[in-house]
Amino acid sequence: MVMGEITALNAQYGEYVKGLNVSEEREEVIINALHNMIADQNQARGELMLEMQTPDPLVPARTDLFNQMRAISDPNSQLEVLAYDLTASELDAFAEFQEQRQNTSASFGPIGVTSGVFSGGAAFFEGSFIQSGPRQSGAVQILPINPDN
Repeated sequence: MVMGEITALNAQYGEYVKGLNVSEEREEVIINALHNMIADQNQARGELMLEMQTPDPLVPARTDLFNQMRAISDPNSQLEVLAYDLTASELDAFAEFQEQRQNTSASFGPIGVTSGVFSGGAAFFEGSFIQSGPRQSGAVQILPINPDN
């Protein structure tokens, strides 16, 4: 893992991992499982974003793709993935942690998303292209777009 990935992982799940009070060896297994889950989610999101850019009539409608994007972060899917590496008590703690996070974010309302369209930062991303590709660390890159006109 590179420093950025460690920082992001700690920001997202550091509180959960610290709350488990497990040995360093077990903590490493849990952190690797979380890292792999996030990497898989990022890859799936990148593939969906490429589908969204494809003008192919066989590609599902944007709302279907948006629903698929949301399903990637579904707590039940996350638990399924983590079940291979985490114990039952660690999974229970993860489910509780995720529920608390959802309740906290729900109390603030949706952030920057309205009906599947980015709203809050639209001006910031205008003229930029969000990209994630193979052999990258899973980080999202924002590249400027130069219009053809």
